[in-house]
Amino acid sequence: VYGSFKCPFKSISELTKESLFGLSLKASLMQESGMIPMLRMSNIVNGEIDCSSLKYLPYKSAVTPREPDKWLLRKGDFLINRTNSKELVGKSAVFNLDGDYTYASYIIRYRFDTSVVLPEYVNIMFMLPLVRIQIDTMSRQTAGQCNINSGEIGSIRIPIPLIPEQYGV
Repeated sequence: VYGSFKCPFKSISELTKESLFGLSLKASLMQESGMIPMLRMSNIVNGEIDCSSLKYLPYKSAVTPREPDKWLLRKGDFLINRTNSKELVGKSAVFNLDGDYTYASYIIRYRFDTSVVLPEYVNIMFMLPLVRIQIDTMSRQTAGQCNINSGEIGSIRIPIPLIPEQYGV
């Protein structure tokens, strides 16, 4: 399979400018003043963000004095679910919503070097057998859940065509 691509392969870690695990805080079903939505593993569906079932955290939980937007999502952030069932571990989406959102600890946020790779392209790759096989090989089951860690995600290799070709996928 790898030999059929006419472009170089790179690992996710080679493409990443920044990555961060989400917050491990209990969220509320009720949105009160000063609270923002927290994306959870159930909000990543078929490569997209599903906002039909949100929970909320105080805005101040997602910021720190030294890093005012530490856990706030930005448009173009690539989100991957690191814990779930065997079929759903590794599911991903690109965040492109308006407003302030944060994300839960079972999700890792990646910010890519967009001069090399588009997050939308990576998201498509994560839905293809080429990547799903890599995830299935690395993930391991404990207490009924499958896990994949950030180092394993970082080792996933995908073909990287030039940016104009990534737009055409």
